[in-house]
Amino acid sequence: TVVFAFICSISFAKIWRINNVAGVTADFTTVQLAHDNPAVVNGDTLHIEPSITSYGTLTMTKRLTIISIGNFLAANPGVEYSPVTGTFSSLTINNVSASGSVFHCNMSSNISITNANNLRFERCRIENAMSINNSSNNILLNNYLYYVTFSSSNSNVVSNNIISEIEFKWFHEYEVKHLLALRLLYSDVKAFLKKYNKINT
Repeated sequence: TVVFAFICSISFAKIWRINNVAGVTADFTTVQLAHDNPAVVNGDTLHIEPSITSYGTLTMTKRLTIISIGNFLAANPGVEYSPVTGTFSSLTINNVSASGSVFHCNMSSNISITNANNLRFERCRIENAMSINNSSNNILLNNYLYYVTFSSSNSNVVSNNIISEIEFKWFHEYEVKHLLALRLLYSDVKAFLKKYNKINT
């Protein structure tokens, strides 16, 4: 009788807690420290917990999911376990190795994405400029955005977002004719068309 012993190595994605509130024990205190730790690997999730202090800036080279508590909490009391959100400031992605990352979080400064594809931003609050360059197949869904620009990028989906400012100078004449297809706020589109004499009222 021959007995074979098989040793299987199974790895699971892990959720890492990020909290910078004094007295709270968590895995990390800033989003960059979490990202850079060798134990945090592709497929893991960073959970940004409530704090009145920003969790800093983030430059990404890994495929991660980043989530935080939500936004507009003061205007909607009782919908989350805390009235305080969790926010980090700028996000920079210029490496294809971060492709496939997912974001459900709040960012207070600029977002710059270059050479990364298949990113998903959903139900995020982004309070400053967002630029997507040489990147394709990204999804922006149900976000609150300040404004977003695209350059040398293809097959990106922008749907059901609220965009408070739109940097129209980046749109070509052909794209202007299709702004409504992006489901931007009609009032913003109308204001742009009026400004550039596309409509009279």
